[in-house]
Amino acid sequence: MQTFISESLDDIIQQHQSLRDVCIVLPSQRAKIFLKNALKSKVEIGFLPEVFTIEDWIGNITKLRKVETTELLFRFYGIYLETEKSPESFQKFIDWAPTVLNDFNEIDQYLVDIKSIFDYLRDIQRLRKWSVTGTFQETDLIKSHQYFLEKLHPLYAKLYEQLLQTKQGYQGLIYREAVKGIAEYLDQKSSHSFYFLGFNALNKAEEQLITTTLRHNESEIYWDIDRVFLEKGHQCARFINKYLKSWEHYQGKEVKIGADNFEKLNDIQVVGTTKEVSQIKAVSQILENSESATNTALVLGDESVLPIVLNSIPKNIAGVNITMGYQLKDLPIASFFSKILQMHKDRDAVFYFKDVLLLLNHPALGTVMDDNTKQILSSFVEKIHKTNRTFLSDAYIKDNFANCSDTFKSILELLFSAFLSVPKFIDRFINLIDILKVTAAPVQKESLFRFYTIFKQIKSLDHQLNYLGDVKTLQYFFDRYLGKESLFFQGEPLMGLQIMGMLETRVLDFENLIITGVNEGILPKNSNANSFVPFDVKLAYGLPTYKEKDAIFSYHFFRLISRAKKVYLLFNSVSDDFGQGEKSRFLMQLELLKPSIKNISIAPKVTTEKVVAKTIDRNPEIYQKLQKHLARGLSSTAITTFLNNPLTFYKKYVLGIHEADEVEETIAANTLGTVIHETLRKLYTPFVNKYLEADDIENMQNQSQAIISEMFGREIREGNIREGKNRLIFEVAKSYIKNFLNAEKKLLSDENNALKILSLEADYKTEITIEGLDFPVVLKGQIDRIDELNGTLRVIDYKTGKVESGNLKVLNFEDLKEEKFHKAIQLFVYALMVANSNKFDTAKPMVAGNISFKKLKSGLQLINFSSSRTVADNTITKERLNAFETALKSYITEMISLESFVENLEARY
Repeated sequence: MQTFISESLDDIIQQHQSLRDVCIVLPSQRAKIFLKNALKSKVEIGFLPEVFTIEDWIGNITKLRKVETTELLFRFYGIYLETEKSPESFQKFIDWAPTVLNDFNEIDQYLVDIKSIFDYLRDIQRLRKWSVTGTFQETDLIKSHQYFLEKLHPLYAKLYEQLLQTKQGYQGLIYREAVKGIAEYLDQKSSHSFYFLGFNALNKAEEQLITTTLRHNESEIYWDIDRVFLEKGHQCARFINKYLKSWEHYQGKEVKIGADNFEKLNDIQVVGTTKEVSQIKAVSQILENSESATNTALVLGDESVLPIVLNSIPKNIAGVNITMGYQLKDLPIASFFSKILQMHKDRDAVFYFKDVLLLLNHPALGTVMDDNTKQILSSFVEKIHKTNRTFLSDAYIKDNFANCSDTFKSILELLFSAFLSVPKFIDRFINLIDILKVTAAPVQKESLFRFYTIFKQIKSLDHQLNYLGDVKTLQYFFDRYLGKESLFFQGEPLMGLQIMGMLETRVLDFENLIITGVNEGILPKNSNANSFVPFDVKLAYGLPTYKEKDAIFSYHFFRLISRAKKVYLLFNSVSDDFGQGEKSRFLMQLELLKPSIKNISIAPKVTTEKVVAKTIDRNPEIYQKLQKHLARGLSSTAITTFLNNPLTFYKKYVLGIHEADEVEETIAANTLGTVIHETLRKLYTPFVNKYLEADDIENMQNQSQAIISEMFGREIREGNIREGKNRLIFEVAKSYIKNFLNAEKKLLSDENNALKILSLEADYKTEITIEGLDFPVVLKGQIDRIDELNGTLRVIDYKTGKVESGNLKVLNFEDLKEEKFHKAIQLFVYALMVANSNKFDTAKPMVAGNISFKKLKSGLQLINFSSSRTVADNTITKERLNAFETALKSYITEMISLESFVENLEARY
């Protein structure tokens, strides 16, 4: 395969006896490596040419050092402070400064007249405020924006001047200065010939530099594009066609264009998959079926999938080399550092337990923990759950790890010690990296080193300028910084499978290509870059817009596939409501140019097997455990669990498997219920076996808030009920108790009502005999309240959830097995225990019901045996209790006689 680089070199070598005075300029560092490798086989003796990337060449012209992004931002803030009377904080500054600096950079790259464009921006804003009648109302926001636009020119001029004084510059500044100095540079290189290889979309500065150089000493530019695209006026040839028509260099001169290869390309497979993961699986299959990865490139449209790709490379691929930028924010170690900052930003003395556990369980610490430390961590997590701690102090954490390794003690000191100052805090990160790198894998070491340089640079700049005053600002800056910076992997570019992003493919050619993510929004990418320069102003001054950026991606795509022999193009074929999954326009264009394309659709295998319910067969051991449980005591909850799902009953009540306790950071529903129950128990306990008076309720109202706080304190322990969702739930509990007591007070305000409290939150048991069992079955339960109202016994169960009247309407005891009647079963079990107790006068009529705190206006909702909508029948007679007991015995008989416990697939968990 003859590559573009090889073809171009052959032509250059043919024109020169010696390459001593030849200078070759390329778009990228990777292309430079490939060219130098190609030279080895073409030039055996003699001098080699100078080879530059475009940035290095322009830097060589100006002798200016490119300033780092962070340093530029800090310098710019210093200038802003000097020129602004009422400056914003650094945190607010970094919200808009990167966009301004990007605009400055672009304006310089395109050699826009500075005064003209800034005056134009200012005048547009002035025109917007103008009105014939003079009635335009200028708001503070409009005034602020006008002031901001007027300050841009002075800020630009000051920054430009200061950077030049220190022999530094951002890319655009260096390019503008290079245009000023190109004539002098070429005079110094009078004997040199310059060759530009593989360029496409040039900014104005690059265009002027190259066209000026082409007039010097028979210099030349080689375009890497297939002739078919030029002739058809394809979007990918937009820029090159423009240069061929407008440059003076091409008046009567041959155009240097690579060989025509696109027409020969016939082996193209377009693979549609469902979602990104399926694409990676398809890539793995393609590589697994390939004989060799030599001269093969895997180009990732979406570079964030790199970790998944690396984990999916099949074993037959011997060498893998990555040359691409990977965003720092997507690196696992980034979340580790960001979480430390987040944790210290919010709390000085104590830390939120989830933040602590996330840090201690982070993969970054996995390699520095010995087995003993891991065991201590496991015990620590268990202890937090048991004690329900939501906030942890530095001392508490360190005390719990007193017996861990010295290395891990050092890490804990760095993680949790109180914040003192930004420089010392940054030192913590540097020291953490020093510890972590000892046991880190090679790829992790590269990530750690990148962060090491970042923290060193931030520390140095903050030492000089002192703009980062607290953790909050440091954390904000760190997160903003991560969003814009990348870690650049530089592997061995000449061997093995090459994994890269689309921009890294410039000038390079491969026989076998696999390109992923060929979807709209990825190829081409959405070009919605932030800018303070409006679209129409960009058009007026020749600045690039999304149209130019789409053409750039089109060029990269079609140029790359033109010389290949075998191409796989993978895209996500499942579209969503936001347009993700739409096939890239490049694929549609390619299908028109190459009707012979093979389209493949890959969908995951969907199982059509019927879901089979899980079954546990009964054996003597299970039967024995079940008998023991029935003899100890069967609760109403256990009964309804069995009716709802026998398998859940078996796991919970026979095996004794319960859900693990979790820390209640927000008060759970069951905790709220416990607080309500316990508060009412404590309020009413002094009045057991007494008749209540309205004054008694008033006294309870005065005590209620203190008791609610006490009960929450018991349940949440070290939790906080003074803020957040917990405070809201605390207020809900207060409201429930207040409304309940108001209802009681209203009841007692009628002198004809006599209410006597008989029992509160007491445990009751009763026995029933079942034919075929040689032991009595014990029913047990805790009844929230038993009272007597006007001579009627009332069995009451509190519910913090909602109870519908239909849940308690019992017309047929055979229907009780249905889930909606399970609340009625609970009340019947309680009524049965009361009726069998010798503590109460069972000659009196008895009713049973729920008080729902979500429906307190409904009062006590009683079991109702009437089919009438207007007339209720609530009395639980002896006959009705006998009918329930018969139904209950049938449930227990079924429970005992089951050959297996079968899962109910329809049950709600």
